[in-house]
Amino acid sequence: MADIKQIPIGKVIPDKDQPRKVFNIKELEDLASSITKEGQLQPLLLESNYSQEKDDGSGSDFLILDGERRYRANIFLKSEKVPATIITGPLTPERRAEIRFNVQEQHASWNDMDKAKAIFDYKRSSGLTLQEVADKLNLHLPKVHAYLSIVDFSETAQNFIAENNIQFSYLTYAIRIVKSYMALTEKFTREEIETMVLTKIANGIFKTVPEIQNFSKTVQSESDKQIKIDFIEIPEMTYYEYIESLKVDAKEFTVKLQKVLLNLNFELKKAKDKNFRVYDEQFAVWEEITNKMNEFANVQAVEQNKDEGAFDGF
Repeated sequence: MADIKQIPIGKVIPDKDQPRKVFNIKELEDLASSITKEGQLQPLLLESNYSQEKDDGSGSDFLILDGERRYRANIFLKSEKVPATIITGPLTPERRAEIRFNVQEQHASWNDMDKAKAIFDYKRSSGLTLQEVADKLNLHLPKVHAYLSIVDFSETAQNFIAENNIQFSYLTYAIRIVKSYMALTEKFTREEIETMVLTKIANGIFKTVPEIQNFSKTVQSESDKQIKIDFIEIPEMTYYEYIESLKVDAKEFTVKLQKVLLNLNFELKKAKDKNFRVYDEQFAVWEEITNKMNEFANVQAVEQNKDEGAFDGF
């Protein structure tokens, strides 16, 4: 176990570049109360030999790599010293970002927007390729792409996401939906669109990830434009009401699905003939069948809702 040292709190400074910017006041008060009762059970992680000019012109020797909440709670308690584990510095910005990222990965309070901003800042400061970023942070490349995509949300939207604890799996589709609506209509500002889309998610209008995935595809075209605008503008309009308003034909989807299945069977035969070497066009077939299955499932859900409604009214 690393040595824990007592460091004068005046020699400790928070990192202005750390991705987490929002700290809940009530949580800080609860943490301060816990420290008063039980002592600080987890030390800060500090980088030594770090010098940064402060407002009063003096220097500081220790930079917070992890534990800013604990630091702020101790400031509130007017503590003179804080327990800390020290990493010998100075570190390069890239190494500092890697350590901070990996430590934060172990925290339950590390939310998806914080993580996305950390990856974005690391990519920007390091100059690494996306693949190199993925390797350094021990992430899969598609995951890095997905995290970087949600950084496009405005600060207002990011705060809404954090406050409502919106799942990451919904966010990657939500940002696509926002961009589709911006191309679809000039009736609303970007922030208004973000708020309406995220409110739909927070209110549980989309019950599953496949639902929002399929919805993201429907808003990529201008067909049924007014219905699409009505959906985000009317808070109580459900996803199934939206699908039904598009006048989706279940029989038409069935025919399309049968065609895709036949095509898939043909592509699989080709793959077998070529020793199971799968090419881009065959991946495209897999993607198409997945989309059709999602569409068909949505149609079935709408039909089921109709049947249940009829039964309830009997």
